[in-house]
Amino acid sequence: MFLWTVCVDCGDDWCNLHGRHVKDCPCPPHHEWKTDPFMTRINTTDYIRPATAAKLANVSRALAYRMVKDGTIPSVEIDGTVFVHRRDVARIVATPGMGRPRKA
Repeated sequence: MFLWTVCVDCGDDWCNLHGRHVKDCPCPPHHEWKTDPFMTRINTTDYIRPATAAKLANVSRALAYRMVKDGTIPSVEIDGTVFVHRRDVARIVATPGMGRPRKA
């Protein structure tokens, strides 16, 4: 899958990372990219739901979703679903004072 493609509904540019039209997503404009976003591959298997991240980090789901909501861990929206990058699971574990571990 490429980072940007053409929207099948309207023909405008579509961001596969954020799940919205390029003009409405937080990606920089095309001329600011070092590589062509239409030729840049993304691996969507690197993104997991916050609930899965909470399980991997051994914390409650509520904590993981709260961290996404307040921006402690960055998230992306793909096709209307919120995801976090696998590497950010470590941020959940390493953030002091963010709650108790979930019960085993």
